[in-house]
Amino acid sequence: MGDKAWSLSSAVLAGSGTIAVRVKDAVGKAGEPFERAYRIDTTLPSVAITSNVSHLKDGETATITFTFSEPVEAFSLADVSATNGIPSSLTQTGPATYTATFTPTQGFNGPAEIHVTAGSYVDIAGNTRALTIDNLAPTVASVTAPPDDTYVADETLEFTVNFNEATTVTGTPALSLIIGAQTRTAQYVSGSGTNALVFSYTVQAGDVDTDGIAVGTLQMSGGALSDLAGNIAVLTLNNVGATDGVKVDAPVVTPPEPEPEPEPEPEYTAPEIVENFAAAGFAPSSDKALISNITLPDGAVAPNPAFETAMKLADLIARFQAGFIDRDGLIDGVADLAAPTSGVVLSAYQFFTGAVPTQAGMAWLIDGPDNPNDLTDAYYARFNEVNRFINFAVSLGMEGEGRAAFEAKFGALDFQASVRLAYDMVIGLDAARAAGVDVDAALAWVVGQEGYFDAFAGSDLGGKAAMIGYLMQAGFEARVGRYYDASRGFLEDAFDGTPTYGVDLVGGQHLGGEG
Repeated sequence: MGDKAWSLSSAVLAGSGTIAVRVKDAVGKAGEPFERAYRIDTTLPSVAITSNVSHLKDGETATITFTFSEPVEAFSLADVSATNGIPSSLTQTGPATYTATFTPTQGFNGPAEIHVTAGSYVDIAGNTRALTIDNLAPTVASVTAPPDDTYVADETLEFTVNFNEATTVTGTPALSLIIGAQTRTAQYVSGSGTNALVFSYTVQAGDVDTDGIAVGTLQMSGGALSDLAGNIAVLTLNNVGATDGVKVDAPVVTPPEPEPEPEPEPEYTAPEIVENFAAAGFAPSSDKALISNITLPDGAVAPNPAFETAMKLADLIARFQAGFIDRDGLIDGVADLAAPTSGVVLSAYQFFTGAVPTQAGMAWLIDGPDNPNDLTDAYYARFNEVNRFINFAVSLGMEGEGRAAFEAKFGALDFQASVRLAYDMVIGLDAARAAGVDVDAALAWVVGQEGYFDAFAGSDLGGKAAMIGYLMQAGFEARVGRYYDASRGFLEDAFDGTPTYGVDLVGGQHLGGEG
């Protein structure tokens, strides 16, 4: 290669090592050896391309990083190409790293790529980085509604809002619903980062919609919906599933008012109970009640009804105070015992005069010191209960203050019609049927006694009065009918010391009323 230059062509070198050279001059004298290290590099450099983002839109840029497998020389922007965007500002940031800025093509939507030219600084295949340029906002493709059903309180209505691309949720967006006349809110539940966002509403008391709910609007409610490029979603709801069959029935159930605490029953002593009943005209505490037998007007001696009543009342009171019978049981028993006295007076005067007597009138008729024929005297001791009712009815209807009204109402009626009218007034046809009475048979039987009643009273009109007295007693015996109920109610008030005198107790079902 010349006098001072030489080359080595026959040796095969590989890997790395040291080459030593010693030279001689023309006379054969050798100089000092010269050594040089070597490394044989047959591997081409490679490059990895990365981006700080995977999606971007107008106005945004991506930072592209080129990382070589080893330091390279003379790498420039001319070695970089791109589709659907422009690379710029190539800068070396390290011995084997470079960065560049990628700006997407304005208004483009779709994929973009950054390349390093094949065969330049990479292997023969080159190297590529793909990006997505997205300038389109996510839109609602459809809304899936709950299955058709009628939903009740505490059941869940679930809706799925399906977007045309993956959508990210921040905060708590909501979906409004129209249930009946009320606007309710379904809250976001799940689905961020996917196409399907789930919203849920729990039915509450007061929600009622019998013809199908409606979907309202999608609301941000302080949250946000965006795609991976950051485009804010369009909230318009498209293709909303049918909700005609999604019904709600959760009315507010008002709890019943608690039953008022019962008034405590007054605690009366036995003498107080007797005194209360005596004040109402039922007089078992009079001196007459102390005598077991009584002398009748014809001189015969018979058991004294007032004495027997006093004994039975004492037994009732003792059983009541011992707890064997309750208040109602006591009043039922007293109404039975008082039928021949208070019951007779209350019923007969109520029917023929339109009102019960005054307190003084009750006392005079039942136990009047100046009345020789009151209901506890010897005169009435010979009468059984039914005859007492009949006697008072005939007296008031034929001779007393009720005659004119009685004759006006019943005088022109035949006996059968009189029986039906009186039965309805005294007992009540409907009340008797409700109590299980065969009313038709009862009416027929009473009609069949017309001869007896006429003979007892001595006239057709008097027979009708006697029939009415009989019906009054029959009601007491069966514990049924408005006249029995009125007398029992009077005695119940008497138990508490509050009986009412001189008033209508049967709602107009008497000669002076409309019954």
